[in-house]
Amino acid sequence: EIVSEMNYVLQNEYDLNTWFDGERLKGDIDGQISRGIDASSKVVIFLTKFYNERINENDGVEKVYCKSELRFAINRKKENIILVVLDKYMTKPRNWSGLLGLHLGDLLYVDMSTPEKRAKNMNVLVENILAPV
Repeated sequence: EIVSEMNYVLQNEYDLNTWFDGERLKGDIDGQISRGIDASSKVVIFLTKFYNERINENDGVEKVYCKSELRFAINRKKENIILVVLDKYMTKPRNWSGLLGLHLGDLLYVDMSTPEKRAKNMNVLVENILAPV
């Protein structure tokens, strides 16, 4: 998965301390999500068409957690959210539906929609993460 690979690069090549929900969610998921976001200075949200669809559906526990995590991040850290687009469809903010379009449609994003753009823009992402809060 691209997000796992990017998290690995951020930790190992840029020596950043990250909280990645794909690694840590077991047991008290709501508590882990809220503590992880509260303890973070920045929140990086990776946007894909699949993620956009997932947070706008109401069935299934995993979808509910995705939506809750996004809402909590928006409520607690909106000014420190960094959006990273991982597929071409999501490079057009008009395609961001529901919560994404409503709450984050006015934010700029880092385009990492192709392997070439991921290589080219990784430093942009890191600069955004390291920028003062």
